[in-house]
Amino acid sequence: MATPFARGPTLLRADGSGDALEVALANATGVALDPGAACDSQDLPGAIHSDALIVFLSTRMALDPAVAFGLARWAATRHRLAVSVDLLATLAREAAVNAAVHGNLGLPGLGGYGGDFGAYMDAIGAALSDPKRAALPVLFAWRPCGRLLTLHVQDCGDGFSDQPLPSTVPTASGPTAFGNGLRLIRSIADRARHSQGGRRLSMGFRRND
Repeated sequence: MATPFARGPTLLRADGSGDALEVALANATGVALDPGAACDSQDLPGAIHSDALIVFLSTRMALDPAVAFGLARWAATRHRLAVSVDLLATLAREAAVNAAVHGNLGLPGLGGYGGDFGAYMDAIGAALSDPKRAALPVLFAWRPCGRLLTLHVQDCGDGFSDQPLPSTVPTASGPTAFGNGLRLIRSIADRARHSQGGRRLSMGFRRND
C-alpha cells in the first residue's frame, strides 16, 4: 500500500560519494534527494509504496559508480531477486550512464569519439563544468509490480522515438562495452522497455519473495 510521508524527503549529502553514498542509498527509505539536483517540489510524490524507493539525483551524482551499487544493495536486502547483486549493479550503472550522459548531457556514446575513451571522458568533464547541466535531475525509482521489482531510470533530455530494445549482445570488452549497455540490459532483465518518449528506461527483475 502507499504510505503518506510524515516529513519531507531524506536529503543526501551534497558532497556524498563512494562508500558513504552507497551506504546512504542502500539504507534509504521513501524518497531520497540530492540537494544539488535541480528538482522542483512538485516533482516529489506525496505518497509511496512501503516497498518502493524514489531517488532524485543530479547528473553529476548519478555518474558516481556508488549509485548503482547502493541501488542494487537496497533491492537485494528487501527482496529475494533471481539476479545477483553484482549483475543488478552493472545494469543500474549502464542505465545511469545512459540517462546522465546521453539524456541530460546530450553527448554521443564512445563510438561518437572514434573509440577514444580519453576524449569521451573529457567531453563528459567539459559538460559537467556547466553548473546547470550538472544539476539536471535523474530519477531512479524501485517499484514492486506483481512478481517483478522494477527499476525506472528517467532523464530530462530530448528522448528518442520509442523502439524495442535490441535482443542480442555483440562481443565487447573494455571501454567499448559502454556501447552495449542496452543490449546487456535486454539480455539479463526479465522485462525491459523505454517510455516517456525514450526518456525512461524500465527494467523488471523476478522476485522470489
